[in-house]
Amino acid sequence: MTGWSVERAQVGDAPEIARMLARVVPEHFLDLTIWGSPLFYRYCQDSLRSEDPAAPRFYALRSHESVGGAVSLRHIEDQIVIDTTYVLPALRANYLSVQLLCEASRCEYESCPSEWVVWDVFSGRPRLEAWHRSLGGREEFRRGWWLRGPDLSDVASASTASVVGLAEAEGQHERWGFSSFEVRTDSGIYHVGRLPGHAFRLTDPHAADDGDLFAALRKVDVSSRILLIGPAERPDPSWAEVTTLKRYRAPYATFTAALKQYF
Repeated sequence: MTGWSVERAQVGDAPEIARMLARVVPEHFLDLTIWGSPLFYRYCQDSLRSEDPAAPRFYALRSHESVGGAVSLRHIEDQIVIDTTYVLPALRANYLSVQLLCEASRCEYESCPSEWVVWDVFSGRPRLEAWHRSLGGREEFRRGWWLRGPDLSDVASASTASVVGLAEAEGQHERWGFSSFEVRTDSGIYHVGRLPGHAFRLTDPHAADDGDLFAALRKVDVSSRILLIGPAERPDPSWAEVTTLKRYRAPYATFTAALKQYF
């Protein structure tokens, strides 16, 4: 026994979990993620209190009153999705990261059996990627992260777009430091994230070509940057590369069997 156990996080753990998960993302683009919000702990608290099956679930690696690690998971379409994981560096040599992942995924599987486990890894970390492949993970796809500066063109530009849910988003932003709303144009319906780092997040690769969408975003906040997640190739020269995120997928049985080999 390691002296550490894995259990569903408690509401009082939220501030420590928020601090830990913020360490997963490289500092230079942390504010382009929800974990970069100084109010993320409130989102964690609200999720822990929520009975919504779509809400993320947090597990803590605990010894007495100490939290040594945390993982955030969700269920999406018969998949256990591992959002992010962090364990204190001093504990990693004892394979406590493995214990955290194994026990948290087992608890999720018992509550809602799922055939697959999926997770994301930022590019540029070959040793970490090799370890994830050792868990049976096969790379499914890659998502490029592309950033452009604020569009300072005329905010009065004509647009047929409509913004839906902005009032609710303002309340979310005040509580969590991030939020989301929809923009509807003749070309499509876009889910827009509003990030802590004064940026809008888009995940539809077609968004880069929709002028009405950008006109609508200018009217919401002309000074916000735009982060586009998805295209493998740079949409056009106005977009700067931030990083690439690789999605791995493994059968639940293969994933857990590989983790148990460390015990």
